[in-house]
Amino acid sequence: MSGWILFALAIIGAALVANARWPSRGPWMLIPSWFGVFITTDLVFHHIVLQVIVIVLCAWFGALETTQGNVAVVIMGFSSLALLRIWSPALRARTVTEAVAADLDLDPAEPLPRSLLLTPFPGTRKGVEAIRNIEFHRAGGQSLKLDVYQPDLARDNRPALIYVHGGGFLFGDKKNQGLPLCNQMATLGWVCFNVNYRLSPDATWPEHLDDIRAAISWIRAHASDYGVDPNFVALTGNSAGGQIASMAALTTDADTAVQAVVTSYAIYDLTNRHGAHNPEYLTKMIGPHVLKADPETEMEKFRAASPRDHLDAVTIPWLVIHGSDDPLVPVIEARDFFTALEAASTAMCGYVEFPGASHGFDVYYCHRAAAAVDLTARFLVSASNSANAASRQSE
Repeated sequence: MSGWILFALAIIGAALVANARWPSRGPWMLIPSWFGVFITTDLVFHHIVLQVIVIVLCAWFGALETTQGNVAVVIMGFSSLALLRIWSPALRARTVTEAVAADLDLDPAEPLPRSLLLTPFPGTRKGVEAIRNIEFHRAGGQSLKLDVYQPDLARDNRPALIYVHGGGFLFGDKKNQGLPLCNQMATLGWVCFNVNYRLSPDATWPEHLDDIRAAISWIRAHASDYGVDPNFVALTGNSAGGQIASMAALTTDADTAVQAVVTSYAIYDLTNRHGAHNPEYLTKMIGPHVLKADPETEMEKFRAASPRDHLDAVTIPWLVIHGSDDPLVPVIEARDFFTALEAASTAMCGYVEFPGASHGFDVYYCHRAAAAVDLTARFLVSASNSANAASRQSE
C-alpha cells in the first residue's frame, strides 16, 4: 500500500509541474491552472523538501521494496529537476530590479532579510506593531476595516502607504495580501494601512473605488493618531487592487490625492483592446458581475473604468511591476500602460518585468517577492525623500 501511496503522490507532483510548464489558458481551467502555478513555481525548494520527507516516510513503511515505489522516486526526481528549470528565471529577478533602481537612481533602503524566504507565509515581523480591524467607513450596510502596520517606536511625520488587495473584484482580503511589503515598509519607519473594500457582485463599480477614496480621506483625517505625515501618502495595489489604486491616483481630488503609486500585475484595461483576454472575461465576469454593463452596448463604462484611458497628465512617481508569464493579466497590458504612462508623466516612473513570473508572486516570501519588495521600498523611499527635499526648498 505504501508503494501505491508514494506513486500516487508522485503523479500529483508531476501533474503540478506539468501545469507550471504548460498552464491552461482556457476559460474554464484558467483560474485552477493559475492556482496550481501559484502554489508551485515560487516554492520550488519547499516542494523538493516535502518530496524528500514523503519518500523517507513511505520508505519507512516499505515503499521502496515495491516496483511502484521505486518508479515513484524516479518520477519525483525528474519532477524536481523540471521544477528547478521552470523556477530558474527567478534567479534573474535581482538583476532586473537592480537595473531599474540604477536607471532611476533610487536611494538605498534596508533590504528584506533573506532568512524570511525559509518560512514563506508571512506574519507580523519583529519590531512591527499590527493593529487590526479598524473601521474606517460604512457603506452599503457594510463595515469596512483596515489593518495598520507601524514601527514599534513611535514618532511623528512618518510617510504612509496604503495597500489595496487583489482578487478579481470578487474576493480577497487584507489579512492575506500585501504582508511582505507592509511589514518591510514598517521596519523602514513607514505606517502602512492594508485596506478592505466592498466586493462584487454585491458591489458595482465604482463603489470599490469610492471605498479606497474614503480610506485615503480617513487616513489623512486621523494622521495625528498614527504619527503620519498627511502630505505624503503613497498607494499600492496588486491585480484588481492595482486597477483600483490606479484609478484612485488618476481620478483624484484634493482630499484623496496621493504622492506616489506602485502597481503590481494590475488590470489596466477593461476593454480588452489588445484581445489578450478570452472574450468571456468581459461578457461573463467584468460585465455582469463588476460593472453590471454589457460590453457590446455600453463600452463607454468599460473605458471609464480603465486606467489606460485616464493617462492625460501624471505628476506623481509611479512604478509598474509585472510578470512576463502572467496568465490572468497578460503582460501586454502592463507594457502598453507603461508606454502611455511614460509619455504622459512629468515625474519619476519605472517598469520592471520579472522573467518567468506568473500572477501573485509577491503574496508570500520567495525570491521574486524579495526583489519586488526591495525595489518598491527603494522607489517609495526615494519618492518620499524627493518630496521632503522639495518641501524644504519651498519654505
